[in-house]
Amino acid sequence: MYSRPILVIALTLGEACKRTCNVWRLGLNVGTSKYKIGSAERLKTASNENGLNSYILENYSEYFSRALSPNCIPMKILALEAWALANNEYQVAEPPYWHAKVVPDAFTALSGLLWSVSYILMTVKSFRDKSYSMPIYCLCLNITWEAVYGFVYGPGLVNQIVFAQWMIVDLFLFYATVKFGKQEWQHQPLVARNLLWIILAGCTICLWLHLAVAATFVPHVGRRIVFFTAWPIQVIINIGSIAQILCRGHSAGHSWNIWWTRALGTVAAGCCFYWRVYYWPERFGYAWTPYGAFLLLSSHIFDLLYPLALIYVRNQENTVYPRDSTKRFGIEKEKGG
Repeated sequence: MYSRPILVIALTLGEACKRTCNVWRLGLNVGTSKYKIGSAERLKTASNENGLNSYILENYSEYFSRALSPNCIPMKILALEAWALANNEYQVAEPPYWHAKVVPDAFTALSGLLWSVSYILMTVKSFRDKSYSMPIYCLCLNITWEAVYGFVYGPGLVNQIVFAQWMIVDLFLFYATVKFGKQEWQHQPLVARNLLWIILAGCTICLWLHLAVAATFVPHVGRRIVFFTAWPIQVIINIGSIAQILCRGHSAGHSWNIWWTRALGTVAAGCCFYWRVYYWPERFGYAWTPYGAFLLLSSHIFDLLYPLALIYVRNQENTVYPRDSTKRFGIEKEKGG
C-alpha cells in the first residue's frame, strides 16, 4: 500500500543528492581565501545542466555559493579572532551622538543590578519555601549563556562584568534548585531521584548550543549575536515562569519582589536597545526589525501577564487554606511577598 509513495520519495531524495553533488563538483573550488569558490555564473551553469529551478538559480546562486563555502561555515569551537575584531570595530566606531554609548551602558548596569537582586530573592525564597524559582530548562539556558558571554565572548567591559556577576549569583540559585527541586517532583520519582544529573546534562547541552551558535554566527553578525541569543532566553524565562506557577498550583518560589525586580531589569535592558535604535539606527537598527521588535515587546508583555498568574494562584491558595494564611500546600508563605 505504501511501497509506491516510499519508492517515489526515495528516488526523489536520491536525485536531489546527485544534483547537489554535481553542484559541488562542477561549481565550487574550495580554497582558503574569503570566497575562493566558483563564481555565481559558473554555479548557475553547472546547476542548469542538472535541471534546477531557473528562478532559484537566477536569484540565489550567489547565496548558495557563499552558504556552501567552507569559509562561511567554519568548523571551529570558538570564533575568538572574529569576536576580537568585532569588539575592536565597536570601540573605535564614532556614534552620531556622544550619549549613544554612555546611556545604553548605564541602562545595562541598572539592568544588571535589578536582575542580580531578583536572582538573590529567588535564592532566598527557594530556601525559605524549600522549592525553586526558575524553571530548570530556563536555568540551564541562562547560566550557560552567562558563562559564554561573561567569560568567553565578553562584549565590552560593562557588559562582561554584568554577565559574569549574573552567573556567579546564579550559582547559588543553581544550588537551591538542586537542593530543593526534588520537593516539586514527588509526582515523578524518576526525575526526583536524578534531578542533579538532569540539570547537569541540560547545562552541558545548553553550553554546547551557545558555543556552537557563537562560533557559527559571530564571524557574520559580530556583537549582534548577544542580542539575538539573550532576548529569546528572556522570553522563554518569562513564559516559563508563568507556566511553572500555573502548573504547580502554588506560589512556592515566587513573590512580588522577585517579579518587579525582574520586570524592571527587563525594562532597563529594553531601554538600552530602544535608545540605541533611536539614536544610532545605522548600527543597532537590527533590534527593531520584526524579529527584534517581537523579542523586546513580548518580553514586556509576558512580564505584565505574570502578576495575573500569581494573583490567580494565590487566590486559589486562600480558597484551599482560608483559615491559615501562613501555610500554602505544606510550605511556608513569605509574609508580605
